[in-house]
Amino acid sequence: MRFDLLSGVVKTSAHPFTTGSGSPTDVRFTVKYQDEYFPGAMMASLHEMGHALHSQQGNPAYAGTNLNGGPSAGIGESQSRFYENYIGRSQAFWQTHFPALQKFIPELYDLSPNDFWRMLNRSKAVLTRIEADELTYPLHIILRYEIERAIFAGEVKVKDLPELWNAKCADYLGIVPKTDTEGVLQDVHWGGNVGFGYFPTYALGTAYAAQFDRTLRQELDVDTLIRENKMEVIKSWLKDKIHFSCGLKTPEQILLEVTGEPFNVQYYLDYLKSKYRQIYFS
Repeated sequence: MRFDLLSGVVKTSAHPFTTGSGSPTDVRFTVKYQDEYFPGAMMASLHEMGHALHSQQGNPAYAGTNLNGGPSAGIGESQSRFYENYIGRSQAFWQTHFPALQKFIPELYDLSPNDFWRMLNRSKAVLTRIEADELTYPLHIILRYEIERAIFAGEVKVKDLPELWNAKCADYLGIVPKTDTEGVLQDVHWGGNVGFGYFPTYALGTAYAAQFDRTLRQELDVDTLIRENKMEVIKSWLKDKIHFSCGLKTPEQILLEVTGEPFNVQYYLDYLKSKYRQIYFS
């Protein structure tokens, strides 16, 4: 992915995050490892890598100012979700990198890159948002958004949040957490400095990323670049089109300048339909 370790650090934590001192030369991100499900760490790494590259490729002239970083959380999440899903869950990515993974996990030698790609992208309800597949992930966001609205509308008390969370999990996902750690306490947002109202930016950013991905693929042979491990070309495209301007432009301006049109969620819907038809019906 070409993350610059001379200007950044990678560590582990209970919940993945990206931070720094407001400068492209000081970018830090963490990942979470699970022995029983290694793809979770891979996807979390790619997600945070997207944030980290976005930060490293900003204009250094704006370091330490309010312009450092992106113009909105939605644009920021578009970069993390782009690397996590549109790169990291792509067929081309695993055609290139699966042999390296097999060296670390000999049990995978009986699988082909295509087998692993299908396994990685299978749709199955899980309790943890950051481990969700692309189809069920938006349900995790809707669940949180509805609970946030209920909190601010005075419709639910804090002590009743676990019960409400579990009920919505049952409704949307068909599964129920056994503990609050698996449920209402799994994210750091409400109890940390991220705060309320952030979760919808993951869904918005994912849809932004689909529109950026479409334009990128019109201009570059993305799959060939991934297979040939020429990620610096994609990285440079993102820097020129999105990262370097930092907070000088609005999300609307960026979308219009980069893709030639305003935000259009249809690209996200088309992406999901095309991908999962290929996974399940081809």
